[in-house]
Amino acid sequence: MLCRAKDDGRSLVLAILPGDKKLDFKMVAEAGGLKKATLASAEEAERETGCVIGAIPPFSFSPDIRLVVDPGLVENFDEIAFNAGRLDRSMVLNSADYVRIAQPLVKPLCV
Repeated sequence: MLCRAKDDGRSLVLAILPGDKKLDFKMVAEAGGLKKATLASAEEAERETGCVIGAIPPFSFSPDIRLVVDPGLVENFDEIAFNAGRLDRSMVLNSADYVRIAQPLVKPLCV
């Protein structure tokens, strides 16, 4: 989920969490070094990532987007599945390989 700073609107955090969990915006703000965080609009997410909502992969290809992953995703699952930039294609990747490749900040993000 692409989130942005609520105060300046310029700082972006791509929050990656298990699909059955709920995002905690206070935790997103803390992990991203923001005062407050909110969900980016669909238009903003598409502009910043080049992908439509639902197809944003769990990687940041921009130095302006900080990638943060909830530890529950990589500690509780051997593999992660995600849409790979398209709504009609999915990928499965070993969780340890994902962390090694993406090099995210791993911080709690869920309620």
